[in-house]
Amino acid sequence: MRRCLKTWQRSLSLVLIFCFTSACDESPAGPSAVGSVEQLVQAVRREGLNATLGGGTNANVLPFFTVAARPILVDGSTIHAFEYPSAEAAATDVTLMKRDGQPAVPTVITWVSTPRFYRRDQLIVLYVGCSPAIIEALDRTMGLAFAVGNTPCQRR
Repeated sequence: MRRCLKTWQRSLSLVLIFCFTSACDESPAGPSAVGSVEQLVQAVRREGLNATLGGGTNANVLPFFTVAARPILVDGSTIHAFEYPSAEAAATDVTLMKRDGQPAVPTVITWVSTPRFYRRDQLIVLYVGCSPAIIEALDRTMGLAFAVGNTPCQRR
């Protein structure tokens, strides 16, 4: 009986090791491949969307964030990427947004459509819109949104 139990434990260990290593084997467009705005643009392109980095930065998008937004044009829509010097700095700014897409600071934003906030390492990404293709691409490249607003979808 004891030998059977040890064999079973060994088999279970091998199965668990296989499952964990398989789960960590992300595709090149997976969340682990996105560490900068430029890498995000490339990852969104690999998802089959037309993505180009817009010019300049915009400090007015979410002025309480500690870095300015960089616009990325994706299939006729704009997403805003905030690139931080470290993952810790990005994590600090994540605390400035509530899960409903409203700021934790004493401000209320009237969104024109549903806001979605994503974070991966030192990037925070804001997409205001409802394009299933863009949402799916961001879900695959950035992971699931950490905040989604209640504003109804408005096709833009």
